[in-house]
Amino acid sequence: MDSIKSVLFTLLLSAAAYSIAADPVDINSGDKETLMTVKGVGERRAEAIIVYRESYGRFDSIEELRE
Repeated sequence: MDSIKSVLFTLLLSAAAYSIAADPVDINSGDKETLMTVKGVGERRAEAIIVYRESYGRFDSIEELRE
C-alpha cells in the first residue's frame, strides 16, 4: 500500500511540476490552439478572448482579462 501511495505522490508531484514549468502564453497574440493550452481555457473561452482582442485591442490589465 505504501508503494502505491509513493507512486501516486510522484505522479502528482510530476504533474504539478509540469503545469508550473509550462511555457507562458501571450494572451495578446496567441491563436485559439495556443490559448487552449492555458488551464481553464477551452475552445469557447479561447474564441471569446480572440473576439474581445479584435474588438477592443490588446489586454492591458488584469481587469480587462476579467471582462
